[in-house]
Amino acid sequence: MSNDEGKPGEDTQEPSIEELLKDLPLKEEQKELLVKLISGVAANLQEIHTRLDGLEKQPAPAADNPDIYSGLSPDQKYQVLLAKA
Repeated sequence: MSNDEGKPGEDTQEPSIEELLKDLPLKEEQKELLVKLISGVAANLQEIHTRLDGLEKQPAPAADNPDIYSGLSPDQKYQVLLAKA
């Protein structure tokens, strides 16, 4: 392992999918399909990540908000929670 590997903050160009697949013993058509597949998976993962970030930034759902149970007796609160389960 050399001293310059894995240093944070360095801008190293990541190889493209095509560059990674160029040495595989596959036909060009198969390589193109692999590139499309991997690109699609990466795009889906990015979309999921974006959605999860959005969900994390939303306020807590009403079920977790103790204020919605204000005015209820402990027994009534228990019955509501039991009905939701």
